[in-house]
Amino acid sequence: MNRLETLGKISQLKAEIDKLTLEHNALREEAVLKGYAVWVFTKNGQLSNKAPDMKWWQEHRKESFAKLCEKTKSPSHPDHSKFWKKPSRNFKPVEYTA
Repeated sequence: MNRLETLGKISQLKAEIDKLTLEHNALREEAVLKGYAVWVFTKNGQLSNKAPDMKWWQEHRKESFAKLCEKTKSPSHPDHSKFWKKPSRNFKPVEYTA
């Protein structure tokens, strides 16, 4: 495959992925509206930190981690969005009972 063929194929696949993503999202929303599925939020809908592995922090920088957590809790803190992660929305089919 030459340069133009490769770039053309990439563009074609990207367009197809975008189209399928829209269809996928629409079908998931329809499934939720019809009661076939629900949205489940990670961490019970609570913010979670994006910091490195908790085990590492607890072993090496326990006090620093506690301070950083406390400082960045406020949404007005400049590092809030870098340190805290919003809950993720996961699609979960509802169990079918006949």
